[in-house]
Amino acid sequence: MFDIKQPDKPLFHDELYSGHGVVWDSKRERLWALGYEELRSYRLKDWDTPAPKLERTATFKLPTTGGHDLSPIPGSAGLVVTTSKHVFIFDRDRGTFSQHAALGNEPGVKCVSVHPETGRIAWVQGEDGEWWSPRIRFLEPNGEVRLEGERLYKVRWLVD
Repeated sequence: MFDIKQPDKPLFHDELYSGHGVVWDSKRERLWALGYEELRSYRLKDWDTPAPKLERTATFKLPTTGGHDLSPIPGSAGLVVTTSKHVFIFDRDRGTFSQHAALGNEPGVKCVSVHPETGRIAWVQGEDGEWWSPRIRFLEPNGEVRLEGERLYKVRWLVD
């Protein structure tokens, strides 16, 4: 963690093997960080001092290894967590994982994003053994956008 005014001076450091995603949770004032085998939560500590820190508050073992993507489900306690072979919903209030109803058994999902107003899901799954795909898939309603020649990896809904 760095202060933008002093980017050469680290404020906090913690090792997380194969860290792949972070989400700031303003409601719970927690930073969620996804690694290869675990999901962690951190809280702000000494934030109004010259030496602010993050303090790890919990570590949750992933149901399967290969933590890859972490994104919030707007208006809920859920975080979407993708691993090498599955897609899960993590309940931040209960500290539990459950398989995603539609994508739970999909392997190689690189990202999942839930639209904050409509709930439509956009997702990318690596194809033909690759880390990328030429298409964005959608759920609720189903559909896809194919962009030939592109190597898509992450997709996110951005709403003003």
